[in-house]
Amino acid sequence: GALTLMSKMTRLAGRDVPAFYAYGLAIDALKRGKGYGTLLAEQALLYGLKHLGDRGIYYGYVEAGNTHSMRTLQKVGRKSLGRYHSILISRLNPKTNDDLDKVDQGNADQIVQLLYEEYKNHSLIDFAYSFKPGDYYILKEGNEIIAGVQCERNHLTLRYLPGVTGIFITKILPYIPIFRKLLPERNYRFLTLGNIYVKHGYEPKLFNLIESLLARHQLF
Repeated sequence: GALTLMSKMTRLAGRDVPAFYAYGLAIDALKRGKGYGTLLAEQALLYGLKHLGDRGIYYGYVEAGNTHSMRTLQKVGRKSLGRYHSILISRLNPKTNDDLDKVDQGNADQIVQLLYEEYKNHSLIDFAYSFKPGDYYILKEGNEIIAGVQCERNHLTLRYLPGVTGIFITKILPYIPIFRKLLPERNYRFLTLGNIYVKHGYEPKLFNLIESLLARHQLF
């Protein structure tokens, strides 16, 4: 089995504090139910708390449907503090925008400043660690950055999904010509978006930027 801990600084209530971000708890299918997951979660938590000292935060995210991991983490004393929702954005025929551009070293610092200003009232932000100029795209109006987003290309192989909807997606959808390109050989390719910035009043430009990224990466 395995569990990953990332040591970093994060913003909490307007102050930078040390943190451990825990993710990727996984146990070999043949070894599940023998307490290895609980052991890993417990030892990782003890390690994190020991090295955080008097002030800091130990946190992670668990998908709502992953009840097994949730129960494992609750066994070692971790609690759910809130929820957030993922939004799916898709276009069957995305169109590119010629103004789409990648961040360069000349304006990377400016983007980080804009992000800190955009999220100044938020917690658990860590742009010093999460911002990757090579994966960040922007739209400008004149010389002013009006929207920006960081994207990472990913894919999932859909082997099984529960319920009638799951059967439709994995067994029927790949054979409908107009939708076949969405799931070539049951591989779902997508972009994970983050570190989003948009100037007030230019919110529609953000969706134009995302559509342009789908077109550039040939994801539909």
